[in-house]
Amino acid sequence: MIILPFLHLFGFLTCVFLAVFVFYKDTKSILNWTCSILLLCFALWNFGDIIIQNPDRSITKGTVEIMQNIASIGWLSFASAILCFSLAFSKREKLLKKKWFLFFVFIVPLFFIYKQWTNCITINPIRQSYGWLYSWTDTIWTYLFYVYYSLFTLLSIYFIYSYGRKTKNINEKKQAKIISLSVIASLILGTLFDVVFQELGIYGIPTIADLLIFIFAIGLFYAIIKYRFLIITPAIAAENIISAMEEFLILLNQEGNIITVNKATLVSLQYEQNELEGKSVTILFQEDNFKKNLLEKIKKEEVIKNHDSNFQTKTGK
Repeated sequence: MIILPFLHLFGFLTCVFLAVFVFYKDTKSILNWTCSILLLCFALWNFGDIIIQNPDRSITKGTVEIMQNIASIGWLSFASAILCFSLAFSKREKLLKKKWFLFFVFIVPLFFIYKQWTNCITINPIRQSYGWLYSWTDTIWTYLFYVYYSLFTLLSIYFIYSYGRKTKNINEKKQAKIISLSVIASLILGTLFDVVFQELGIYGIPTIADLLIFIFAIGLFYAIIKYRFLIITPAIAAENIISAMEEFLILLNQEGNIITVNKATLVSLQYEQNELEGKSVTILFQEDNFKKNLLEKIKKEEVIKNHDSNFQTKTGK
């Protein structure tokens, strides 16, 4: 079983790479954020098992306990992370912006992490031929963890699968199918190895749920390569369209402040992006009457069309 530490190292590096890659592709996308956090949970889980499932006799019980606590951050948090990911995937981002919901999904894993670190969930590491094996405690905290883990993951699968059935976007249907199937396969097999076998008293088989997460990682990688999942997001697509336009495009909020402008506007008016974002649109016009009328119409959400006026460049031209 000397191969297990290398597999966990590979799992750790793969998850970290995918997390950074997904986040880098669109740092503003909630879906990319939640996917990166989920992958980092899997990375921490694998990182701890590099030592826990190492047959090296020089590794002490104290070291194993420290690594188990590090790994527990991953395996106790991923249920909340995958729920957030599924909500973002199924276009339920509004729920992720509510403070009470974020408090709930963060406080639950933090509570279980505390219980794990105070020896209330897994205990008594025993040396095996492949490394070390922990036992689940026969306490209410373990069974509450089972409920939290099962409920959150089943809800996640439901959100992803149901969205895939409802959406009319063919690519999103295929993405939802790939992601939901890979999550189901990895979670069922992981639960079998890490929970069911131990509850049945079968201790000769190592707990490899974090390695079975490779099924999810493979599904995610396939969706990225085949269907551009997490790469061509709505934000990136909109940004590409805006950048390619030859006409001026200035996006404002209701107060008349500039949210963003496209490249054609910046080149023609000789501004930098950061010189306009957040500023009042009035800096682009010279006529006071037009400034007043424009802002009034914007604040009243009136349609503005067929207005003739001169833009003013940064140099005053």
